[in-house]
Amino acid sequence: MESGRQSTSFTGSLNPVHNPGVSIRKEDVKNFFRIIDEEMDVFLQEDTCFKLADNYLIAMAFIYFLRAALLPEEYTGQNFLIALYLAHDMEEDEENYRLELRQWASRISDCWDSESIYFIKMRDRLFHRMKYRGVVSRFCCQTVMRLAKPSHKVWQRWRHANHSGAACEFKRLREVCPKCARRSLSHSSNSSSDFSEDVTSAFESTMYVEE
Repeated sequence: MESGRQSTSFTGSLNPVHNPGVSIRKEDVKNFFRIIDEEMDVFLQEDTCFKLADNYLIAMAFIYFLRAALLPEEYTGQNFLIALYLAHDMEEDEENYRLELRQWASRISDCWDSESIYFIKMRDRLFHRMKYRGVVSRFCCQTVMRLAKPSHKVWQRWRHANHSGAACEFKRLREVCPKCARRSLSHSSNSSSDFSEDVTSAFESTMYVEE
């Protein structure tokens, strides 16, 4: 991630986009994955359990970019975190995750801090440009994963059920996240035990994004 990079958030029109569907252009895919690979690499590496950015939340962030019809120069790490934050607002129950996202935003922008009102204003501005269409279906996310660089490693960021905001405390005690367990062992001993992770089945292919 380029910590010193400065960019303007959402410089385009503030008018909501009224297009009923969303098409995926090669340019959009290229610009989005430039953010993933060049600006957000450290962020994604440090989010080892995929709590802040699993594959579905990342797909939602991309869909938000498309719904808001962001300009090429608006495809930035700052705006990615804003879109990701909005996705957390829509899907997640963990306030601590949102706090961590604001802390990451403060690391890439000198004018933001973890309590920045400006960051929240930018989230609201994005939401307005999307015409407040924040709900994204599971099918839509799966379609994006199939069409936008389907072999990219970012789509393999499957979050363990133990980190789901909807997981009950009893389930959390029974099902331990392998990554957390591995990290705990590395802190307490020299063990290098391997943990097998769940394999998620592939989705059926489709050729369009259904809104």
